[in-house]
Amino acid sequence: MKIDLHCHTKKTKSGDPLTRNVSWNIFAEKITNADVKIVALTNHNHFDCDQYDTFSAATNGFCQIWPGVELDIINSASKRWHLIIIANPNKLSLFDKSISELVCGKHPDHCCWNLNEIYSYLNQCDVLYIPHFHKKPEIPEEDIEELHAIVGDRWRIFYEAPNYKSLSIFANHSINTLIGSDVKDWSTYEESTFADLRLPVESYEQFCLLAQRNEPVVNTLLSSKKIHKFEVSPHKDVKIQLQIYEDINIVFGQKGTGKSEILKSLKSKLVEKGLKCKEYFGSQKEDNFKDFLKTNDMKNDPQLVSAELCEDEFKKIMNWEDVNPTFFSNYVKWIDTRGNSKNKSSMKITNAVRENANNQDAFEKVEKDHNIVKKHFEKIEQINFGDYLSTEDSSLLKQLLAKLAQEIRSKLLIETIDKHSLYLSNFSVDTIKSIADKKTDSLSKPSSTGYIEFVQKRLELLKACKKIINNISDKEYREKQVLGELEDKGTIFAQKIYRMICDKSETAEFQHGIRILKKIKSNFEEVCTRFYAHDIINVVDTIRDCCSNENITRACSKSPSLS
Repeated sequence: MKIDLHCHTKKTKSGDPLTRNVSWNIFAEKITNADVKIVALTNHNHFDCDQYDTFSAATNGFCQIWPGVELDIINSASKRWHLIIIANPNKLSLFDKSISELVCGKHPDHCCWNLNEIYSYLNQCDVLYIPHFHKKPEIPEEDIEELHAIVGDRWRIFYEAPNYKSLSIFANHSINTLIGSDVKDWSTYEESTFADLRLPVESYEQFCLLAQRNEPVVNTLLSSKKIHKFEVSPHKDVKIQLQIYEDINIVFGQKGTGKSEILKSLKSKLVEKGLKCKEYFGSQKEDNFKDFLKTNDMKNDPQLVSAELCEDEFKKIMNWEDVNPTFFSNYVKWIDTRGNSKNKSSMKITNAVRENANNQDAFEKVEKDHNIVKKHFEKIEQINFGDYLSTEDSSLLKQLLAKLAQEIRSKLLIETIDKHSLYLSNFSVDTIKSIADKKTDSLSKPSSTGYIEFVQKRLELLKACKKIINNISDKEYREKQVLGELEDKGTIFAQKIYRMICDKSETAEFQHGIRILKKIKSNFEEVCTRFYAHDIINVVDTIRDCCSNENITRACSKSPSLS
């Protein structure tokens, strides 16, 4: 749960940038996009109660807004530093009045107080104290103990770290530490640093109880997390009930007790519920192909057998996931809730559906041609055409090559704009729908039935598997090297055979076991013939398991055979 307890919304001091000013609608948009759930308004030596009310209304239901202020402090040694004060929202009126009395009409540039003044005016507002810590202007060492002595309740004091690294270091030393955006430019608010609470906080009071490390409250917060119950299988004929929290869950067990199988069956159950899920097994390893290259001085060029490495295709298969259709319940909820808000009903965009790409192949083709131009045209231009062609033909060839390159670049630009325009259009529709849904407690018309996405994903899988099969089937290159002459027998040759897996292949030719390679090839072929099947994911999982276990990430091995 992201929180931001150091957020500026106005230029108050002369040194503040104008980009700290933000309207209520931009504020709501940025907070929503950054997924921040608690924000404290902490402008320099100033609190605007009207702005607080407006921003609270704009983010109601999505984000809590807490009242606050960032004050200039001066100690007895005339050292100045900044102290952030966060107040209980239930004491808003008292906080507003207390700040007004404290500031007493002075311009924020000319405000400065000692700790006793701050405490006497603001402690009645049930406040938290957050001094800058190793962040300029930072609290001096001598003022830390004074702050503790004046406040008394140490849990009310947090320290604002300058970055995540410092945050971790201070936390390791049991120092209550937070980090805030200290936003200077609202156009980049989403890129700011935020504190991230491990447990959800539903109110200011709950945050204070959590700060006190009240164990019963922490347990209550944990119990309030959503729990999912699943029937999983550590082994084929064994089924157990498992509770999964929407948090970090740890399954303990010795080797061979079925932890990996539990993960696999758990993913299956999550997908059945329409939940997105990604899995990772500790047995998966990094590839070791560089080590193979060091142990062999033979050429490792797949172009010798007119093959491509297909690394992108392997990555697509390793990351491929089926697309679930849109549940009928989503359409039912859309119908049931479409009258919840008159304002939303007038937003016709909430009934919009996704636009789909007309021809993805066209983009890939022109992108491939553009890469060829980039790779080869510079070398071609190094040729002195006059050595082989007449002046007229040389000039014509240069003009045609330049025109070809320009036309390909122009076509690529058009295809790129179309592709990203489509993505941004769909993204905008989905985002607007999501915001409208949250504001009205309703569900917009689903953007897609899921069928087109389903077909596209299946075709993407088919295309990747076909390309791999085409590059590993019956490809061979022979290279002879003269070793010498054998008396009365003639010349001795060492013949190097570079080839992909085939019926003639032998175990010694490959770094990986030939049986597993043949199995993987067979699975690729099965995908090509059954890509439409409902259980095709099982075949894909088999390919992924085999490739992961054998560290296979491309179609061509780095170690050719020698015969």
